[in-house]
Amino acid sequence: MSAESAQVSELPAGTTTVVRAEKAQKLISKLNLKRVEGITRVVMRRPKNILLVVNDPIVYKSSNNAYIVLGQVTVEDMNAQARAFAAAQNAAKDGDETEESKAEETAEAPAAEEKADEPEEAVDETGVDPKDIDLVMAQANVSRANAVKALKENDSDVVNAIMSLTM
Repeated sequence: MSAESAQVSELPAGTTTVVRAEKAQKLISKLNLKRVEGITRVVMRRPKNILLVVNDPIVYKSSNNAYIVLGQVTVEDMNAQARAFAAAQNAAKDGDETEESKAEETAEAPAAEEKADEPEEAVDETGVDPKDIDLVMAQANVSRANAVKALKENDSDVVNAIMSLTM
């Protein structure tokens, strides 16, 4: 009995289901499994780059090289980590721009503002619903003239007009 109580007291701190872990360790001790020391992390790969990670696990080995792992499982999505890493690299690239390109961008910005301040040309809105025009303007963030042009090119199909302006 003292060996069983010693094993139960070796549970990692912060174990949420201590009662289940105690029962599992008692059952494992009856199966004559050998405890494996020195393992600090267990990672199991699942399909679609999903990893199941157990930090500070309690690991047992059977005579036929099967392992039993006890501990808190966390899920890591490698795809999400790769996307975050790529975004960080792109941000670093953007931060390394030269002063010349920054100067060119600032020179182009006033020109764009001047275009926005110009009065819009009168656009022939016949055959196009004004509500559709307003919707395309709001969703695609474009001028009224561009919205009317896109609606006419797409036969008054609002979805395709928005897609043509934003893609």
